[in-house]
Amino acid sequence: MSFSVEYDIAAIKFLKQLDKHLVDRILTKIEKTLPLNPVPHDAKTIVGKHGVFRIRIGDYRVLYRINYETGKIIVVTIDKRSRVYNWRVAQATFRDRDNCEEKRRSIKKFTCRVFRALFLPH
Repeated sequence: MSFSVEYDIAAIKFLKQLDKHLVDRILTKIEKTLPLNPVPHDAKTIVGKHGVFRIRIGDYRVLYRINYETGKIIVVTIDKRSRVYNWRVAQATFRDRDNCEEKRRSIKKFTCRVFRALFLPH
């Protein structure tokens, strides 16, 4: 089963402020790895947060959730290792697991191709 990848607004904001080569590196890893295998061998679960996984891309961490019913992977946040686990900031994103669907409606959803077209002109 192939999954589609969607980005939370916090992840999009962080990617906008990065250098283009770092954005390309992060998006390439997300695009190539997660749609075919949502839990790759190097993915770790976040302790105490049900259903939240992380993958490592150099000094950066990508936190994401998987919805098997709809076939979607939601990239919740992307940040440097030193800041991504700051639960005061990230807790608001993870707090209402039951209320996720309602929050997702108000979040801009981008596929990797649309994101690349907007922020990485060739």
